[in-house]
Amino acid sequence: MKRYLSLTLASVLFVTFTTSCKSTKEFATLAQAGTSYTTAMDRLLLATQEVEIDSTSERLLQDDTASNLSVKQYRNLSDPNEQTIKLIALLRTHVKLLSRYFGLLQELATSNAPGRAKTSINGVIDNLNSVSKEIHGSSLVQANVKSGAGLITSAIISGKIRGALKEELNARKDTIEKELFLQEELLKFLSTELTGELAVIKQTREQRLVIFPLTSETPIANADGWINNRRTILTMSLVSQELNTASNSVKKLREAFGDLVSDKLTLDRVNSLLDDFDSLLTIAEKLKS
Repeated sequence: MKRYLSLTLASVLFVTFTTSCKSTKEFATLAQAGTSYTTAMDRLLLATQEVEIDSTSERLLQDDTASNLSVKQYRNLSDPNEQTIKLIALLRTHVKLLSRYFGLLQELATSNAPGRAKTSINGVIDNLNSVSKEIHGSSLVQANVKSGAGLITSAIISGKIRGALKEELNARKDTIEKELFLQEELLKFLSTELTGELAVIKQTREQRLVIFPLTSETPIANADGWINNRRTILTMSLVSQELNTASNSVKKLREAFGDLVSDKLTLDRVNSLLDDFDSLLTIAEKLKS
């Protein structure tokens, strides 16, 4: 299911379809933004996972060159590595669950029989709470990610939102804002952590795969492979940069969600979000390849 987190905007906008002047074009634009953003997020998180693994592998190779490593020395580097990988996996699940929630909001807003959607929402929220609790229980999060408590300004639900949807938003909007804030902070933390790790990878891998073969007296046997290695190494820093961009995008999305439920969101801001998410997707696709 590719229409993940940014369906926040597309789905909730349907709540005003009977009384609001918001256009069909706006709905479609928001749906497009959602597809771009969530696909990009998954690409970025997968790239982040690969960098996390590779940075530890490069350190292990460096240390092994200096002296033969023991199993304990391997674990000292590998175990923290696995903690971060687990956190990235939880974050990907977190994104997908929020996507499912907002998709169900759309169903709740447009259905004449909202009972099924309400039942499904309860199950999704239970799973979201479980994943969120596991994320907050991570020692990495406890040490590096600030809580959203007291930082969320609760939006007042627009009078145009009625019935089962208004009841749902009143019950969950604060929770959803805090979960969006959690994603924002996690992406910021991963960006900061990867900056240092990428420096290690770039230095060691460039020496081993680019400079050494080039300066060797023996001609480079696989020219295309050498070119691919050099391109990959020189574009590595984009991963941490785009994670930071993604964090800023989630912040804009969180703020837009608050404005949306109170009927303050403008088309200009919708288009701005779409531009941000499309740019993020473009970079993410390049990183994937």
